[in-house]
Amino acid sequence: MSKDPFVINLLLDMYENLLTEKQKMIMQLHYREDLSLAEISEELAISRSAVLDHIQRSTKILSEYEDRLHLLRQSEQIKELVSLLRAHVDEEGFTYLNKLEELLS
Repeated sequence: MSKDPFVINLLLDMYENLLTEKQKMIMQLHYREDLSLAEISEELAISRSAVLDHIQRSTKILSEYEDRLHLLRQSEQIKELVSLLRAHVDEEGFTYLNKLEELLS
């Protein structure tokens, strides 16, 4: 289970809609808005330990989704391949690669 905020943000991009509303809210407050446990605790009127528990459980859930579905890994591999393809396509190919990158964003 990664504790790297960058990785967790990527996992949130992929899987946050699979979390409960409360898990999603706490993860967004902590990782996207950079609120501390105390700030989240105060805002949601729950204990700091409850906030920490939600974050730990949600992080584990996000990691388990990635372990099963590999969407983040596949997305990164596709982006790398698109980058490599750019060196081998003509003007029309660039148009298609740009559209593909938009879909991946």
